[in-house]
Amino acid sequence: MLKNNANKLGFIWRPDAVSVLQSKFLSMVPLQPGIKRVSCKYGITFQPLFGCLIFFSFLLSNFNRDALAQELQSLQFTASGVVDSQYFFEGKLTHNFTNQFTCCVSNGNYSMFLAVSNGRTRSLECLFDGTNTYFTRRFSTNPVTTVSTFKNGQFFEHQLSKPAVPNNNAILEITKGSMPSTENQAVVVLWLGLGSIADPGEVLAANQAPLTFLGEVYQDQHIMLKAASKTHEHAPHFLEWREDYHEGSAFSEINGKLQSSPLVGSLSLGFTNSIYNVSAWTNLMGLSFPKESELKIFLPSKERNSMECRIACSVIINSIDMGSADAHFKPLVEAKTTVNDRRLEGDGTNVASSYYLTLDGGLLSPLQAANKPHYKVSPNQPQSSPSIVGIRTIFLVIFCFLFVAPLFLFFLKRKNSAKTTTNHK
Repeated sequence: MLKNNANKLGFIWRPDAVSVLQSKFLSMVPLQPGIKRVSCKYGITFQPLFGCLIFFSFLLSNFNRDALAQELQSLQFTASGVVDSQYFFEGKLTHNFTNQFTCCVSNGNYSMFLAVSNGRTRSLECLFDGTNTYFTRRFSTNPVTTVSTFKNGQFFEHQLSKPAVPNNNAILEITKGSMPSTENQAVVVLWLGLGSIADPGEVLAANQAPLTFLGEVYQDQHIMLKAASKTHEHAPHFLEWREDYHEGSAFSEINGKLQSSPLVGSLSLGFTNSIYNVSAWTNLMGLSFPKESELKIFLPSKERNSMECRIACSVIINSIDMGSADAHFKPLVEAKTTVNDRRLEGDGTNVASSYYLTLDGGLLSPLQAANKPHYKVSPNQPQSSPSIVGIRTIFLVIFCFLFVAPLFLFFLKRKNSAKTTTNHK
């Protein structure tokens, strides 16, 4: 252990006890009058009191860092609160949604549940199993009267001429990594504030996928935005601040090739795409949690000559429970769920999203989904027993075949006999 820590501190370790560990840092410390450099029995040359204090403080710091890493790996908590999402257009509020949420984090996994009380959607669920993220939008089974779409930061509603029976009960999107689908910003802001602690490497990366939908070309071509971030100074070091930046070019895809053209005016120099910031913290059992946070997303104005805030999502945490989370980290897929499997994107396979409807709640593997099936029924699904009508039909078919076949052979043989007699004449 002493050898490893000495190497981390920049010393040169030698196996013999009488050799000297020479630190560049310590060699730069000036000698005070009346103090000599000496060698301790562990082979470190330094000023006795000052050098020992520094060396053992580094050892203690190293020990604390290792203990903290183990503690974060086993971090378990459940937080609940409210997410408020506001959508703007030309500075005016157009839509406002409020969702109660529960977020559970346990051993590098997370699970988020948001209750929805408006429209056909009844809940939003997102979980990370350590490898993939599963984002589920569950629907009401009532007939559909209004269809809502989201485009360019705005919601549009279309009233149907008559109620329609829905074809699916849910939509599931599967992606690699811990970042959820950017379809819903309420889910995204919860991931930034709470879920990202399960896998902080992705949210702290210098290049990241945009936090809102900027066009299909960003997904198809896997275009990343430059990002900057900062974690809180106190354990367990939740994300405190994050920004990502648009480079100022409009992207398009022509014949599978990526094309770019600069935006007009000052936007061509680039602009801030989104800002996340924690405004208040709370302490529980020596750990600092984000109490209040906000995510703002900016898009070009209608004239495309300036930027304006289009989406603002704020989070307030009301309660935090430490300990084992009462949550599952495997997707609960119900029958008649539309699945969008994106796990093979960006693997050099040129495989885009795969859509299929699971009729029994089972999921295909990424390679199976790449074959573009329309439906999916698990092979181990119990087959229904044949009905009485089905058995009767099968019996009648067999009976008719056994009854008609001898008659057909008899008439065929008689006809051949008649032909033979005629030929002899």
